[in-house]
Amino acid sequence: AGTISWGPITAPFIVDGTNSASVSLDSTKTSKYVKFTSFNFSIPTGSTIDGITVDITRRATTDANAIKDSVVALVTTNATTTSKADTSVFWPTTFGTKSYGGSADMWGRTWTPAEINSASLGFIISAENFHTVSQRTARIDGVTITVTYTIPVVTHTLTYIAGTNGSLTGSASQTVNDTANGTAVTAVAHT
Repeated sequence: AGTISWGPITAPFIVDGTNSASVSLDSTKTSKYVKFTSFNFSIPTGSTIDGITVDITRRATTDANAIKDSVVALVTTNATTTSKADTSVFWPTTFGTKSYGGSADMWGRTWTPAEINSASLGFIISAENFHTVSQRTARIDGVTITVTYTIPVVTHTLTYIAGTNGSLTGSASQTVNDTANGTAVTAVAHT
């Protein structure tokens, strides 16, 4: 990342047409990272994380051919992912949303529900001014993270026992998924 700091971050980081963060960059300069955290997830324990999508609503001021991503990554307490910066696209001059990752994109690592649920889960971005003469400003309106996950299948064992004067027809021991029904078991009285 660069050496130019972002201005004060205004919470909440929701898409509402106002700036949550901005940085003015002299020509050919790169910003430091700005970090967005506290996404307040509550992924159930035991779930499998399938993918992460980050949507960022951002714009550049004045010139449509000035600001580009420098670094785009996810961070946790002990890790930073590989950057997903799209260095081929300039930021628009009106707020527009750019998606990174996807429902099956793990950002180069395995995630646990505890990491996703942690307040330290964050998104970092650094911007670069490619204008060769003038200062330009990068502005971020909001950041949304969507986590796609699979809840573990909960199973139950059904056990049927016949009394001393009877028997059962059907499977007396069955394993069924949560919310599913077992197969029919009939009690037969002995005469």
